[in-house]
Amino acid sequence: MMRTRLMVAVALVLGTAACDGGTTLSGADADADAEPWRPPVDVVEGGWRDSSEPWDPPVPWDCRYARYQPLGIWSEPTGIFTTYGWEEFRVNTGTGGAELLGTYVSLFHNDGAGWTESWRRSCAEGGSDPTCIERIAGRVTGGLLGWGSSAVGLTVGSDVMFPWPELSGLGDIFVVNERLAYGLRERRVFLFDGSTWGPLPGAVPAMSFNAIWGSESEIWVVGGTGAVAEWVGDGWRIHDARTVLAFTTVWGTGGRHVWAGTAWGRLFHYDGETWSEVSWPDASEGSSCRATIILSMWGAGDTVFFNTADQIVRWDGTDFEVLGYWPAERTSGECRGGVRIQALWGNAVEEVFAAAVDAGTLRPECGSGASNPAGTPFVLYWDGAAFRWI
Repeated sequence: MMRTRLMVAVALVLGTAACDGGTTLSGADADADAEPWRPPVDVVEGGWRDSSEPWDPPVPWDCRYARYQPLGIWSEPTGIFTTYGWEEFRVNTGTGGAELLGTYVSLFHNDGAGWTESWRRSCAEGGSDPTCIERIAGRVTGGLLGWGSSAVGLTVGSDVMFPWPELSGLGDIFVVNERLAYGLRERRVFLFDGSTWGPLPGAVPAMSFNAIWGSESEIWVVGGTGAVAEWVGDGWRIHDARTVLAFTTVWGTGGRHVWAGTAWGRLFHYDGETWSEVSWPDASEGSSCRATIILSMWGAGDTVFFNTADQIVRWDGTDFEVLGYWPAERTSGECRGGVRIQALWGNAVEEVFAAAVDAGTLRPECGSGASNPAGTPFVLYWDGAAFRWI
């Protein structure tokens, strides 16, 4: 049986403020009595633990605006970590265009009482360094923090340290616990044993791999053209996944049961013996603004959550259910609005968090300045019954 709950997005535009000679604060003309911004998501009041204020991103000033991109989210029982990349622009009042001022990556932490920005990396001034804004995939557990294309380090209080700069090329990382983590770079898999990193013996087969999942007894890597490989203790076993589609994410539920999603919204399952494609209730099927890529997965026990850019889906061990669907709408030939969900992670099946951005709004403090809205980033919390905004 498949159940679907549809929550259709409403594109909210909170208004714009014109820049005047590059000296007027962008939000100066905003209506002070206007309703506070809320995401175009059917949310209920309350947040995670005692957190009372939703996450609020940095606010540009002096006719500047920012375009945000959620990168990743991780959680453990003591807190949530989320990373966002953002580009800061200044409106060029002479030409009506926009000048890129800088590209940044920020790390925010919520200990249950509220959000704090604990670290920010600034990329090249006046230009975009692609290593700053690539997808960051990983997890924080026991203080271990994974940065997909920047570094691998430890978090200590509000500080972030990078004791292993030589691992700056890691493309994906999966942390099992504070004593065990795996990293994937090109054709090598690296293992963290609680104190140091080292490569697993033997190269990954000559295929294109980009995502990794592991436990204390299993390691799986997936990638382009249906590439799947399993670590069997002294080498890699190639699997026939019965597809040539590119895999984008992978998750195991133990006992060599594995789920993998593709760039075309197709879902595959390995039952310990055979790979097969599994149909799921894609709420966006037939939409002219369909978001197809399965971007991330997280699970506990037999339950697995996964997301595309506009929906979150749960497999509870028996049935699929679309928990939320917030699509863009086609306007004047372009897909606009909706919600873009980049990644999700959780502590339990009733504590799952998603990093997202409202693609249909401008920051209330900022002017338009460009054809693409700057968007407003936020974090969604699924409590097992409803979505909350934290």
